[in-house]
Amino acid sequence: MRDDAELWARFLAARDPELREAIVLRYVPLVHFVLTRLGLSPTLGPNYEDLVSQGLLGLIEAVDRYDVKYGTQFSTYAALRVRGRVL
Repeated sequence: MRDDAELWARFLAARDPELREAIVLRYVPLVHFVLTRLGLSPTLGPNYEDLVSQGLLGLIEAVDRYDVKYGTQFSTYAALRVRGRVL
């Protein structure tokens, strides 16, 4: 948890693309979690992969637009963005 806060602080200060990538990679499992909660599974084949791609785009948007000033956890905010993008 402390590592997340430190990573976010460094990213928000510099907006470094490498830090952005590290954050996105850390939260990739969230995309699969959201898809599972929506009742979507890998048995959909290529369609599932398309939905994962859309979810990843939502995750990237969430990283770019997240504002710590609102006091919400990133995972909560990102899950909403991912869900919206997939739907």
